[in-house]
Amino acid sequence: MKALIMLEDGWHQFCESFTGVGEVFGEIIFNTSLTGYQEVITDPSYRGQIVVMTQSMMGTYGMRENESESRAIFASGMVVREYAGVSAVEDGRYYSDLYPVVSRNNSETLRDSEIGVWEDDDFSGESKKYKDAISGSQIDRNIKHSAVNNKITDTLGDFLKNRGIMGVEGVDTRALTRHIRDRGAMRAGISTITLEPEELRKKVLASPSIVGRDLVKDVTTPNEYLFSEGERCRIAVIDCGVKLGILQQLALRDVRVEVFPSDVTKKDILKSRPDGVLFSNGPGDPAALPYLVELADSLLGEFPVFGICLGHQIMSQAFGAKTYKLKFGHHGGNHPVRDENTKKIYITTQNHGFAVDPESFGSKNCRVNFINLNDHTVEGFYCEDVPILSVQFHPEAAPGPHDTQFLFDNFINMVCRKNA
Repeated sequence: MKALIMLEDGWHQFCESFTGVGEVFGEIIFNTSLTGYQEVITDPSYRGQIVVMTQSMMGTYGMRENESESRAIFASGMVVREYAGVSAVEDGRYYSDLYPVVSRNNSETLRDSEIGVWEDDDFSGESKKYKDAISGSQIDRNIKHSAVNNKITDTLGDFLKNRGIMGVEGVDTRALTRHIRDRGAMRAGISTITLEPEELRKKVLASPSIVGRDLVKDVTTPNEYLFSEGERCRIAVIDCGVKLGILQQLALRDVRVEVFPSDVTKKDILKSRPDGVLFSNGPGDPAALPYLVELADSLLGEFPVFGICLGHQIMSQAFGAKTYKLKFGHHGGNHPVRDENTKKIYITTQNHGFAVDPESFGSKNCRVNFINLNDHTVEGFYCEDVPILSVQFHPEAAPGPHDTQFLFDNFINMVCRKNA
């Protein structure tokens, strides 16, 4: 179905919708992750944004149950170069036109086991099996498609469509990414309804900016809930748009995890008798969240506190720092960060459009300890007299490298020492 993507500065391109009729608006950003599109689009931090995937092909391995990072898709839309999703179901398995069944001498169709149906996550071995199978054989494109993954529960296109989220393909994502990088993130729209460029641009210019908006209230849990039982300690998580991966990393360390909505009061938190507090990731402008800054300020010094992504920006403001909007943000799983104490370099997953001004900390005891090697922005800080951990990147990854998962161990050890 014909669609049009339009940026507020007039850049536009006609494309095709792979999710049917629709019209959406949001801030357009690009994500450089090669895989993990399911985790990307279900990250609540994308609330109010249209995500451009720089990897050229998306949808090849479908969607798998229980691998989303939240209860919904909070992104406004998804833009890809080519949608190559699984397209049919047979015998409980999804099939794709990317991997046609192979036949020897155009007569004998190979068994699934010979072409490499992925029964587990050891893709390297199965890929080799597929490669070996087609050696000296011929591809018969008139036979049924070959199974890509028998654990798929949905296609990317249907997953988006069933949740009212637009997805378009046929966009020159390389050119679009370069444009965003040069001009900055901006408002945009995708439509199959308004196909006259100037008319769609008027709608884009009338849509709200992400700056100054409290988007946390749109993604936080409506009620507190217990995520996991554990013996080592009790952690209260302030849900600003928390990813499932963060909660899972805490639970893996035998921690009792209780999750609270973003408008929780200190009194309600104290009722749960926590040993430590974590402020999670989330969407939007951190300067629009004074109530969360006040909450963080009231907890600092009373409990060890861990801030991740938006949580890091909230904690920075509690120490008097200011935040500012980045030109195009950090979105992807390949961002190099240096630990200023050890000089070690880690590859991290990031997803934020704002950063902390390192010169604005009100406390002289605050020290920046992580720096982004691409643009030298603040990636973390600590305080010499208050037990905290605060990082701009995502140590849980999901998707991305696991270089910094040790920070969860550091936090739990900090909590246990405090309570010893």
